Amino acid sequence: WAGARGMPIAWQAHHGAEVLGALPLLATRRSVAGLPVRRLESLAIPDTQCWDWLAAPGQAEHAAEALARALVERRAEWDELELRHLTRLSLNWALLQAQLEQHGVPCEITEATRNPRIDLTAGFEPWFAARGKSLRKAAALNRNRLARAGEVSIERVQGSGWQVALAEATRISAASWKRHTGNSLDQPGPQASFAALTEWAAGSGHLSLWLLRVDSRAVAFEYQLRGEGRVYALRSDFDETLGEASPGSQLNLRLLETL
Repeated sequence: WAGARGMPIAWQAHHGAEVLGALPLLATRRSVAGLPVRRLESLAIPDTQCWDWLAAPGQAEHAAEALARALVERRAEWDELELRHLTRLSLNWALLQAQLEQHGVPCEITEATRNPRIDLTAGFEPWFAARGKSLRKAAALNRNRLARAGEVSIERVQGSGWQVALAEATRISAASWKRHTGNSLDQPGPQASFAALTEWAAGSGHLSLWLLRVDSRAVAFEYQLRGEGRVYALRSDFDETLGEASPGSQLNLRLLETL
């Protein structure tokens, strides 16, 4: 998927046969004031939640030193290094940044986006009651609109049956506004990426794929990964033909209530 706009590169730090760390990047080109700029950036897709370079246990410092040295030694091959989706608490990045700066490579950190989160421990009713009046009113209005369209139900797929559920999600995505962006799930890159991810997540217990149905027809989905007491929402799409009833928002509220 990412390879459609650049060349994926994974640099590895070795000590003999042992892999100490890996730096997954994408080599791209862009134009600045008419001049070509060669960029190394995070290997990521639009649904990426976070990115980091990888280190074997107890080897982060050695790996950071080796990877920074490799970046500096090949400095003639790139003009910019842009690493997005890092978290503030990334110890690996702090080590790599320190090594790069020791080699004279300046690093600037700016906050680009944040992922909002919801504490599920207090229960749904107190959380929903604390929302604004306009949001609660809009939710009720959309719930009534959706109910007029047919019988509404939700389904959660976590393991077996993921192939059928992903096929339904792909159909929904193809009928959503994302079909104009090239990132809908019926496109070759996204389709292959989510098929591989879903097979792994279903087999390892991390999948949480929700479908909202109207008269048994799936019209909205939310794709999540779960682990260590957290649920990560990667993507949600809805069928635009029911856009006036906001089926995606309705699914989001119902799954929050269930969680």
